[in-house]
Amino acid sequence: MSKRILVFVLTIIIIMTVSFPVSAAYANYTYDVWGDAYIEPDSYVAELALDGAQIGAGHFSSPKDLFVATNGNLYIADTGNHRIVILNSNLTLNRVINTFIYNEKEEKFNQPNGVFVDKDGSLYVADTENHRIVVFNAADECVAIYDTPEKMTELADFEYRPIRISVDSAGRIFVVSQDLSKGMLELDSDGNFVSFFGATSVKENFADLIWSRLLTREQKDNDSHSQPTEYSANDIDQDGFVYGSISAKLGSSVAIRRLNPMGEDVLRRTGNQDPVGDLDAVVVSGAEVSTQFVDICVHGNGSYSALDQLRGRVFTYDFDGNLLYVFGGIGNSYGELQTPTAIDRMHDGRYIVLDSELQQLVFYKSTEYAQLIEKAVTAQDLRQYSQAEEYWRKALTMTTNSELAYVGVGKALFRQRDYEQAMEYFKLGNNREWYSKAFKEYRREALKEGFTYIIWGVVILAGGVLVFNTVRKIRKRGRMG
Repeated sequence: MSKRILVFVLTIIIIMTVSFPVSAAYANYTYDVWGDAYIEPDSYVAELALDGAQIGAGHFSSPKDLFVATNGNLYIADTGNHRIVILNSNLTLNRVINTFIYNEKEEKFNQPNGVFVDKDGSLYVADTENHRIVVFNAADECVAIYDTPEKMTELADFEYRPIRISVDSAGRIFVVSQDLSKGMLELDSDGNFVSFFGATSVKENFADLIWSRLLTREQKDNDSHSQPTEYSANDIDQDGFVYGSISAKLGSSVAIRRLNPMGEDVLRRTGNQDPVGDLDAVVVSGAEVSTQFVDICVHGNGSYSALDQLRGRVFTYDFDGNLLYVFGGIGNSYGELQTPTAIDRMHDGRYIVLDSELQQLVFYKSTEYAQLIEKAVTAQDLRQYSQAEEYWRKALTMTTNSELAYVGVGKALFRQRDYEQAMEYFKLGNNREWYSKAFKEYRREALKEGFTYIIWGVVILAGGVLVFNTVRKIRKRGRMG
């Protein structure tokens, strides 16, 4: 090998080594059925970062929450500045609420941590350090203040500090309170306590069970080991189901919950892995932690996204719990985060992540790959299976590793009764459940078709025998005559 060729080869190797690693801010990956991660094409990339000064509202101070309203306006809980900042849908400053009048008295926020806007334009603020919920109408008039619910005063060593709010179409208010391990609070439309909502008891071993029988009611209330896990955030879908992200995981399948009106978890977990974020753990303060979901937002097609504060990643799942894509990361490069605290999605499809340490909003736009996946998921949700197949097949031109896309094509073919082809794609997607379903239907049709041939064969054979016997009788009569 000549010296020139050797230099060329070494140069290519160096370029490949430098270029192949993808920035953590944009790296997309997913997990196969065995829990192994593999790289996928980028899904969302950072497009814009805005701080308070650029918006015209002055610098933010430890902002904690954001919410995109039905009209496209963006509401920001600027916690350290004790105010709510509202932007128009074009990201220009609309107004700022830092004082308001209630019962002819001027009021101020004290470190508001959460915001929610219903379809009528009413604004709900979790006024955390004032221990209350403040409600405004669409004209920014304060119409109600809900102080600490009476039930909360009965809990020993507990201070009511609301940090997140969601409100359903009936006006029921679901409140996440900091350090409350009994679930969310369900309040009625007048702010009265109804129940602890979505609580899940910790699994007990035999010794714990015996010990719990010996405790008094008061001791049980103060026994943290027997308490449910606390929520970090919530959101509500178009059907009124409440989604909650859990700050301290109990097990491999409870990082996210979807709660029906009875407070029961009905989240579907039929993907390769449960919707828990990253599967690998890191050590934080001496403990192994994989993902710490700090916020969650729900989309119109049944999918949802959860924000991992530990690694700054956004995990998006479909209605069945399949991981669609991942983006984001902790770092100092453009688009990377430091302490992400909230996430929501704009009506044009862009994601917004609020970073309390960087004190800015980071906007992420979709790539063609993410657009294809989202179109395919939406088409499936609308039962437009041929369109879904088209989108999944286009996605497979960008990656050959996506089990999700293979299974997506398989499901589309299954719905179109092409069971033999569906089996091939389910095999490529390592989905035994759907392969079994397709095989069952394929076998049924094969038997049905085979049975039809058998019947026709019997009919033809019987007809042939009949004709043969008739001809033989006619010939026999002819000879006798």
